[in-house]
Amino acid sequence: MIGRARWWPGMVAAALLVACGGRPSPELAPAPDELPDAVVPDELPADAPAGPAPEVRLDAERLRAFLRARDSLGTAAVADTPALAALLALSVVDTARAYLGRPYRLGGQGADGDGFDCSGLIQYAYRVHGITLPRVSRDQAWLGAPVERRLDQLRPGDILTFGRRRGGVTHVALYTGEGRFLHAARDGVRESPFVESDPYGRYWLRRWLGVRRLLQAEGLLPVARAATP
Repeated sequence: MIGRARWWPGMVAAALLVACGGRPSPELAPAPDELPDAVVPDELPADAPAGPAPEVRLDAERLRAFLRARDSLGTAAVADTPALAALLALSVVDTARAYLGRPYRLGGQGADGDGFDCSGLIQYAYRVHGITLPRVSRDQAWLGAPVERRLDQLRPGDILTFGRRRGGVTHVALYTGEGRFLHAARDGVRESPFVESDPYGRYWLRRWLGVRRLLQAEGLLPVARAATP
């Protein structure tokens, strides 16, 4: 079991990315619900991007600097690549958690005190690890590899996408583990239960469209663009 709060020396030197996946599988989208829109997400509904497929870019030097700062042994190597990807994902989650309570601001994307919107928070949490994501939720919803839309399939660092089936993706959040998710909501950055037994979690579960996973254990280099479906 990987400890959540500690970095194993030398274990994050090979984080893995699968970038620019295809569109979310239609069968993963729930039927539209009829709940009121009082807490509706941050961005206008949008379909798939009209231009080129969104990309994940890896700033190798920034990532190496990040890893050196957290690796007391510097050159130590461990071959357990799934553990490496998991550790990096946990660090992304911890970065986002550092901004709990930060106010919501449409267009906000930095840690300068002005706040975040949903996609800006996720972009920032990955960017400080040298991983550059597209800016808006509709593009982030195309990244990485699709994951089956089941709670027992989720891992920390997964991007959860939300919206109405006919309206497309309008909101994104980070799964943080143990049945919880973190996002920039209208009342600010918060972490909440993502379970049916919790009213707030149930609200978002009914708008949950899919899951995208960026951190994998299948190779050392990001794939710049997936084949068009």
